[in-house]
Amino acid sequence: MKKWLVSIVVILVMMVIAGCGSSDPEPVGEEQTTPPEPVVEPAAPTTEDRKEALYQELKELYPADVAGCQQDDVAAKDVCEKPKSLDGDLKENINIQIILDASKSMDQELNGKTKMEIAQDQINRFVRNFPKKTQVSLRVYGHEGANDLEQKEASCRATEAVYPFQELNRGEFKQMLDGTEPAGWTPIAGALEAAKDDFADYNGENNTNIIYLVTDGLETCGGDPAAAAAELAESGIEGVVNVIGFDVSESTESLKEIAQSGKGKYFDAGNERELRQIFEDNFNWVEWTRYYNCVWLEETQRNNAVWLKETQENNCTWLELTQQKNKISNEVRKRKNDGDQEAKDIGDDVVKRIREENDAIIQESRDEKDKIIEESRNERDQNLGDAEQEKEENISP
Repeated sequence: MKKWLVSIVVILVMMVIAGCGSSDPEPVGEEQTTPPEPVVEPAAPTTEDRKEALYQELKELYPADVAGCQQDDVAAKDVCEKPKSLDGDLKENINIQIILDASKSMDQELNGKTKMEIAQDQINRFVRNFPKKTQVSLRVYGHEGANDLEQKEASCRATEAVYPFQELNRGEFKQMLDGTEPAGWTPIAGALEAAKDDFADYNGENNTNIIYLVTDGLETCGGDPAAAAAELAESGIEGVVNVIGFDVSESTESLKEIAQSGKGKYFDAGNERELRQIFEDNFNWVEWTRYYNCVWLEETQRNNAVWLKETQENNCTWLELTQQKNKISNEVRKRKNDGDQEAKDIGDDVVKRIREENDAIIQESRDEKDKIIEESRNERDQNLGDAEQEKEENISP
């Protein structure tokens, strides 16, 4: 029992000794403090900083609304419709023959002029407007003999290409046309049969071959003009026979049949005005002139609109920036007079900077305006030149 008590005591003593053997507590030293950072005074603004600040202040005080000077773009041009000859209606070469009735009935008068004189005047007007490189021919019939039985046979054989196919010489054509006088009978079939030979060198593959037959009456020589017209249309010539009945006093059914057989059209004219209208409405190569005039008008209007837009924008820009310069200059002058030292020290330099910047923007705007206007003029001149060339290539001089 005593041994157990001794053991317990020993153990307790050892525990006390162990607890007392821990490391010594750290000595309490003086309290640690962080020294305050020295106060650094902000650096004084440089002269350039001061200038920039005054620059921004004055620009904000007196803004220039240059963006407000911009206008909407000029509207696109309307498209001028070219004559239908460019749509494939006409082939590479155009050959046109006028066949004119010179029978005695063409000597009759309408309102003080003979039918022959009226036809001559309107045909002369008509051919002036043919496409420029057109091969033109004039064939007449019934211009020989007389309108009586004795000379009928000779007159019915009378058909002649008084102006063979060639490019139009208006003086020579007019001379041959105006020299034709009414005389005899009406061999329409014979004239159409002879016309086939006139067109022999012009195949329908590369040529548009057209006949305009002007007559005041029906076939009187026993021929079959509808069959002759059909032969022209159905041959390799692919001729188109148009018939103009001029003051026809009889039924026009046979004339309409000629046009139908010749794959052409029939037109009826009762007087000079109607004859002229037929030529203008149905065979109007003046469309090329109208086309050119349309192009000229559209190009000119657009060019003027571009000039006006660019000039107004440039003037507006100049006004905005010039007013800004003047207002800022006056503001600096006022501050200097009021004793503002900042204005006295750097005001002139800031005004000079703004003036130089604005002058540069004005000059850039002016240069851009001149460039755009010049480009617009060049485009106008190019398009007008192209239209003029097309017109000259397609219309007789």
